[in-house]
Amino acid sequence: ATTELGNRHRDYDHVAMRAALAVNDYRPKSDTLYAWVTDHWEYDTRAIYTYDINGLLLEKLIEQWNGSAWTRQSRRQISYNPQGLQVVSILQFWFGGQWVNAERTLSEYEPNGQLSVVTFQEWDSGTPAWINASRNLLTYDDGLLSVDVLERWRNDEWDPELRTSYQYNLNDHVSTESVETHSGDDWDDLLYWMNSYNVDGLLIERVQYLWTPVGEEPQVRFTYTYNASGLETLNTRSFWLNDAWQAVSSVQTKYGGDRVVEVVTTNSFFNTTMSRRLYSYDDANMATEEIAQIRDDLGRDGGAATWRNISRTVSVSEAADPVCLCPCQGDVGPRSSGGDTYINLVDVVTLVDIAFFNGELGITDPNCPNSRADVAPLDGCGDGLVDVVDVTVLIDYAFLKGPAPCNPCVD
Repeated sequence: ATTELGNRHRDYDHVAMRAALAVNDYRPKSDTLYAWVTDHWEYDTRAIYTYDINGLLLEKLIEQWNGSAWTRQSRRQISYNPQGLQVVSILQFWFGGQWVNAERTLSEYEPNGQLSVVTFQEWDSGTPAWINASRNLLTYDDGLLSVDVLERWRNDEWDPELRTSYQYNLNDHVSTESVETHSGDDWDDLLYWMNSYNVDGLLIERVQYLWTPVGEEPQVRFTYTYNASGLETLNTRSFWLNDAWQAVSSVQTKYGGDRVVEVVTTNSFFNTTMSRRLYSYDDANMATEEIAQIRDDLGRDGGAATWRNISRTVSVSEAADPVCLCPCQGDVGPRSSGGDTYINLVDVVTLVDIAFFNGELGITDPNCPNSRADVAPLDGCGDGLVDVVDVTVLIDYAFLKGPAPCNPCVD
């Protein structure tokens, strides 16, 4: 799947991979939302998460509090292919004592794991059957997303509607996003985004231009500021008014170390603080609470200006089941001795050599049918190929996990 703007669009489903690696060994178990009523918190809704043995999310269940008990509201169920990539996501609502289909998303991939087609369908209870609604066709150039075409299902056929083309700078960051609309047999310019980065590769400005009969006109601009650790501290949105940029809102983020502790939204046009979110964490560095508040500068009932509670989310995490590669799988360096019993950057360098320069594949594991260098997907035995997907997995494992002892998995 593609990553957020500014990062290279990788050949592997990054979110699924991170979940499977269980970088911090914890994963969300439930999120409970409370509403502030007069002077106390009351239950509102909650989400409950279910995972498979590899740590991949299988279901997100939403329940509503009816005043005395939790009642089912909706659920999203997700299934994956053997490579651990999401292929089906189904949203259902609880109605009449049973689960009723609402919508589903189908994902298709190229043999190298790149996302190629995403189809959105809606449930027709009258038929009953899934009915196409829209789809995105993705194409790549040298591993980077180059074109994303949105099509709508009309008159029993796919009708192109929007086409977004991406251009990159020398660091593989998106520099330009051009959006076109489909008319007849032609594509007409609609708008485009220009992105600028600092020397560290961090996005510092994003500007949208609209094509008009008289040419291109600036519309909206986002500017970003970071601290010394490269964490975003200020996000400002501006509109083009009277031939100048006018700031209308900003979001300021405060940290405790590398953890977000407060996010404040300000109406820059009136120089008024609007809202904020406060975050708390446990000893395992997992978020445990988020409190949303609005700023009452006038003071309710003639009182003093203050922050007023709106909602509160309490998150519960659980220790993730240990996710192992095959016994010592991924420990590919040094080659001469069959590994050094650690998964570290030496293995990354070795695997890059194997994947890109077709080095020797002599390191095998009797417990796996494939080469020990075939570390993806993380189901224990890979996919039969040693390629850039394996490199991506091992790089993230080595950098985010740190040097890790290579021990056999224990059921």
